[in-house]
Amino acid sequence: MKISLRNITSLTLLVGTVVAGVAQNASFKRAAKIADVSYVYLSKGMLSTMGNAFPIPAMGGVAEKLTSLEILSTDNADSAAKVADTLEGCHRGMELMSHVSEDGDITEIYGVKDGAKLSDLLVLTSRDSGMTAILISGDIDPAVIKSVKSGR
Repeated sequence: MKISLRNITSLTLLVGTVVAGVAQNASFKRAAKIADVSYVYLSKGMLSTMGNAFPIPAMGGVAEKLTSLEILSTDNADSAAKVADTLEGCHRGMELMSHVSEDGDITEIYGVKDGAKLSDLLVLTSRDSGMTAILISGDIDPAVIKSVKSGR
């Protein structure tokens, strides 16, 4: 069987397209279809071009190392319950890193450790009137996230 450079190139492009197409989290894509839910997906290409365009200056360096960022949000309690059901298994295989309950709001942060860094970070915030879910994938340095959080 003779394999030409054209066949190898075509196969590589096909595989690359399939991989890029499934970069979005399936649960987030399903939840995005629920009424009154806002959804944003930013790919690695988009994130790398944003650089210093982030409102928090330190986030520019973080964005360049990310492969994707997905955000779901709703201010509708019924939609929030449906989103929560849809995302139920989304944190499987992730470690619960933080749980904060304050004034009826609950925030849970899950992560996947990759050595000293994180490869995925999931932040779920639920409140009486709705919820927000953020999924960050890539090369995430906890020290940088901590500095952004503290404003340094």
